[in-house]
Amino acid sequence: MSTTSAMSRYAKFLSQFDFAVENHDSSKNDGMVHVLWHGNVGYVDLGCNSLLVARIELSDRGYQGTFDKFDVQVIHRVNGKLDAITFHFQDYFKKEDRADDRVKDQPDQAFYAWSGSSNKSSIDWYIARPKSVAALVYAVNEYLRMWQTPGR
Repeated sequence: MSTTSAMSRYAKFLSQFDFAVENHDSSKNDGMVHVLWHGNVGYVDLGCNSLLVARIELSDRGYQGTFDKFDVQVIHRVNGKLDAITFHFQDYFKKEDRADDRVKDQPDQAFYAWSGSSNKSSIDWYIARPKSVAALVYAVNEYLRMWQTPGR
């Protein structure tokens, strides 16, 4: 699979997660520094003269093509990994907050994304679809802000 097709394969699914940190240089964009995605891995500059970055990965659940979490690492470009944390979908999405129409058929279906069985050309929620991803986005963004260099 080419890099371009891998990037577009994840793009639609990942676009619903607006991970970003504040950019105190108000002349740039919307005042935020957004994650730049490369396939299922994204990076965001946390400051410190660009020495501090976060790596966010949509991670599988032990089965190829099924994803149930974001693994986030804070990396110093000279000193390496400083910290890591995992944000599991199940911790932020509740059964009561499902948006799919199969709640009666599959009441205990876990939240995870799936790349499909045939062409694996795109990724989407598998059966259980959350009404909102805001709680997960908020948690990741707060974690990123904790590591952001003051005055960034």
